[in-house]
Amino acid sequence: MDFDLVRTAGGKSIAREAPEILQKRCYCSLFPVSLPGIPSRNRGNGMARHGSNLQSKGGRYFARLAVPKELQPILGKKEFSQALGADHAQAVRRLPSVLDGFYQDIDAAKAKLTGKPAPAPRPSPKRLLSPTEIGTRHLQSRLALDTEIRDSGSPAIGLGFPDEDYVSQLRDLAAGRIFDPLPSPIALALEWASKSGNLQDAPGTSGWNATVRVLARAELVAIETEMLRDEGEPDPPIPADLTPVNPAAEAQPATSARILGPDSLLPLSEILPRFLAERRPSGPTAREYETVVRQFEEAMGEPMPVHTITRRHAVRFKDTLLETPSSATKRFPGMTLLDAIAANKARKEPFPCLDAKTLNDKNLSRLKTLLGWCASNDLIPDNPATGIRVETAEKAGKAPREDFTPGDLTKLFAPALFAPAGTLDESQWAMLIGLFSGLRPSEAAQMKLDSVRHERGVLCFSVEEETKNRGSRRLVPVHSTLIELGLERRVAALRKAGETHLFPIWYAQGMKAKAEAEKNGSATLNQYFPRFIPRRFNVTYLKNANINDPTKDFYSFRHTFKTGLRKSGVDKGTADYICGHTDQSAGAVYVHGVSIEAMKAAVESLHFDGLDLDALRKSLGLSAVA
Repeated sequence: MDFDLVRTAGGKSIAREAPEILQKRCYCSLFPVSLPGIPSRNRGNGMARHGSNLQSKGGRYFARLAVPKELQPILGKKEFSQALGADHAQAVRRLPSVLDGFYQDIDAAKAKLTGKPAPAPRPSPKRLLSPTEIGTRHLQSRLALDTEIRDSGSPAIGLGFPDEDYVSQLRDLAAGRIFDPLPSPIALALEWASKSGNLQDAPGTSGWNATVRVLARAELVAIETEMLRDEGEPDPPIPADLTPVNPAAEAQPATSARILGPDSLLPLSEILPRFLAERRPSGPTAREYETVVRQFEEAMGEPMPVHTITRRHAVRFKDTLLETPSSATKRFPGMTLLDAIAANKARKEPFPCLDAKTLNDKNLSRLKTLLGWCASNDLIPDNPATGIRVETAEKAGKAPREDFTPGDLTKLFAPALFAPAGTLDESQWAMLIGLFSGLRPSEAAQMKLDSVRHERGVLCFSVEEETKNRGSRRLVPVHSTLIELGLERRVAALRKAGETHLFPIWYAQGMKAKAEAEKNGSATLNQYFPRFIPRRFNVTYLKNANINDPTKDFYSFRHTFKTGLRKSGVDKGTADYICGHTDQSAGAVYVHGVSIEAMKAAVESLHFDGLDLDALRKSLGLSAVA
């Protein structure tokens, strides 16, 4: 037989052998490729097999399976139903694994009805595979193919050599430095996983990219093993991240060491109500937990028993969130998390993705807390989300907010810009109160007229609405400058007009935004109030005042107030109480003993250079203070 050197899937050159051997060389992860003289296999259409189980409703697809009448009392439902997203192709790919879960529940219910143990579930051949499982199968098939070729006795065995360019390309892929173009072995492996229903991720998504990285690593391990075999060396140990999956072990969940009880078999979506009932978080916080559980299960493709969640899943969730557009449910209504990511990437100008700080403080923190609760209540032996965070190098170098300088205050409160009409409206009062009281924007926006009251003869702002934390509830004496500029007259006029809040327009705008957020299930404590007066100040007013420093915004009034207290010699305990900080020092318990008179003296000690109050009073038609 004559042999010609050809390039193989492994990046080596071997002799061209019999067609059946060549077919196996190009088989790559058990997916057949059409070659001359070799017919390809037609896999058919998944819809033909599951037409009655896949339903379309309102532009979205659902998996559906009727429950036998005799099992309905046990399962508490007449049918199973699970959303599969708005993309038809992805819905068809996800359907088999979802139906497999339905059938397992039915088998368990049958066992409970008959008293016989349920048969050990066999893993569906179309269940969704993780990147590691896909990479492991690829490595196994590559090594098995190499073994078969060597066993064939071909004289060309051992004559190959590695392609350095191909190896370099694989290293770039494994490191995530490139994702295009894909070498044929990787592309074929992805095509096999996609067409056989084992890969739910679309090209460009975090799951797809993770699978590419693992497949590239599997290729590198296969090439290294082949080279060692050529030298007569034993196979090297398979890396831990490519350890072969044991299907038999996966088919016997009852033997898993991570199952500590019946609740270990429940998904997070079924555990969450019990967690919320025990923890009793606020409404917005509860919605954050609900959102995170939904995002996690959509990122994984389906609800999974909590005992099967590993660090690999937590890392994949983090990677998915990094590609998730902000306000995804509003911008891509009706889409799952993965659908929204793909749709956003398809836009000419994609929407910005979620902020790393938000992911750490909200999404990943909530997942860690929920899984930590599961560990504390013996549902799982440990918390797989511990330490999973988004590492951001730029965070350490991010410039903090800066105080307004005397020059800034001169520009901000120049009568021609600040009060050109000779009156003060909500925006002007918000700026003055921010500077002379240090109230947070959300605290000022919610301030009731009844909360501007006298305590022991001292006019105070009583911060008592929804606040950031318990320490935020406090009394803040009103600075005499605000009284001189007419704060009490404003309160009286608003009462006469039938208003209930110090900033009625601002408060109404914020509450409308809050209602819309709650309707969409995305409300967070007080996030909506900074959208109005503070945003206009940041976007328009600062520009008109010729202040272009990105470290200065409406919140800088609060920073300037706190700095002013420090410069005036006010002790830390008193200043922390006035500003609404929770003091963690050993003497913190005594802070609440600060008298209102002492706090009044502290506030009156404030002096802001650059603020020309006489010019402001004159523009408002008020008498100058001697």
